[in-house]
Amino acid sequence: MSNVFETITKKRESYKYEQEVRLVYWSTSDLHDALVNNEWNEAIMRFDNLVDDARPIRAGISLKCDLDALIECVIVSPFAPPWFVEMIMRLRDQLGCSFSVKQSMILNAPLRVN
Repeated sequence: MSNVFETITKKRESYKYEQEVRLVYWSTSDLHDALVNNEWNEAIMRFDNLVDDARPIRAGISLKCDLDALIECVIVSPFAPPWFVEMIMRLRDQLGCSFSVKQSMILNAPLRVN
């Protein structure tokens, strides 16, 4: 992993057809400076004396938005159990949204065209 955002910003080529958009919000107003001691160790090509951030992880933030305008369709992992699609549909309904929810078919056998 090259940085902390890689797991949420990288997408496998096989899922390109989903054309999803991801929103990442990162407030930099209260950053922890792990390099406050700033001692570069040339022998191992890394910083020594990194300072751990002992602060508790804060909860996320709420952003006001129209989910139906942002979400065309939710495609559930092909590895998710069948009940998961139903759960997402119930959540969608509770939120008063109308986007479609379906299981990914990427693992299905391809259709044969004669």
